[in-house]
Amino acid sequence: MDTRVVSVADREGDIYELLLAAQPHEAADLLQRVRQDRRLAGSEQTLQAHLDAQPPEAEVEVNIPRRGNQPARVARLVVRHDRVMLQPPRDKHRLGPVELDAVRATETDPPQGAHSSSAPSICVASIGLSSMKGRTSRRSGGS
Repeated sequence: MDTRVVSVADREGDIYELLLAAQPHEAADLLQRVRQDRRLAGSEQTLQAHLDAQPPEAEVEVNIPRRGNQPARVARLVVRHDRVMLQPPRDKHRLGPVELDAVRATETDPPQGAHSSSAPSICVASIGLSSMKGRTSRRSGGS
């Protein structure tokens, strides 16, 4: 039986060296939620701006649990993705760029007055994971 390891990290794990260390490996993948809006290699464009310019690949509904005064709700997310090359941070330019698959899921119509923490806008970088196929699905859980 083949074993595949998928490492998952939230925003506090958004470390450039981790992305470099996770270059495609036969039995391991990395799924990283990004904290910083990094620049694309050879460009002034940021990762989020680039992903926002991509055509929608899928629409996903996510159940958002009640949070404080905000009632539970269903959020509709538009998902976009692309393979990109990120330039290293200025103080780490010697490390060179890293190529990865990036995915951004953004809520289409958050309710008025929703806090930014409850209106999903998720950008992840993945190395080694399969690309998405267009579909609509329903998922539970918040961002």
